[in-house]
Amino acid sequence: VLYFGDGPGQWRNPVQGFDFSDLEHLELAQGRTEQTRVEPAALSAPRQRIYTLDCQTDGEDSGRWSYEGEFVMARAGALMGFAGWFEAELAPGVVLDTGPSAPATHWAQTFLPLPPRPVTAGQRIAVTCTGGPDPDRNARISLTVDGEARDFRLE
Repeated sequence: VLYFGDGPGQWRNPVQGFDFSDLEHLELAQGRTEQTRVEPAALSAPRQRIYTLDCQTDGEDSGRWSYEGEFVMARAGALMGFAGWFEAELAPGVVLDTGPSAPATHWAQTFLPLPPRPVTAGQRIAVTCTGGPDPDRNARISLTVDGEARDFRLE
């Protein structure tokens, strides 16, 4: 639903008899993310922490981060993107979790769409991410999946 419902894959369906499927590629090239609610069953691999920020001790440049690792697919299916969210420890033992398995918040999750690709259970997907603020006070994420690079802007 994330990719084909409201995401770039929606353009594969004719509208009033017109073929708009070429717009899928153009929408993917924009690097737009979508704030949405991701169902836990939609996740194909276990979640991983890609960045930790300590607001009490980290300096102002700590908003720039990088991650290199791999995700191991828990089941066969189609990889259509990545979902991201945050957890914040507000006080000792008090955690705000915005993930798919947590109670819904207005932050929801962020979906980073990719062209769909088949995956098998146990398949390892190499991922490199870098992120940080841009001049417009948004965040930018560069995501490389098995050698294919995409840039995203989180507004």
